[in-house]
Amino acid sequence: MNIQSKKLNLIEHLLLLQDESIINKIEKMLRLPSKQELKHKPMSLDEFYSRVEESEKAIREGKTISQKDLERESENW
Repeated sequence: MNIQSKKLNLIEHLLLLQDESIINKIEKMLRLPSKQELKHKPMSLDEFYSRVEESEKAIREGKTISQKDLERESENW
């Protein structure tokens, strides 16, 4: 299926959609910056240190997952 066919298929599904909560989620997702936009935006040192602190806190609190468990979980994505 080419990109144009995929777009048309999405449009058809959107036209039939009646659940406003799903439409709201789609709108929110479309407002997110693309990976390309994020890729070219460097983070500040403050943001970097904040992320390091959050990660260290998560490790101390045991909020981690093993590589093996992550691989098992990702099989269902």
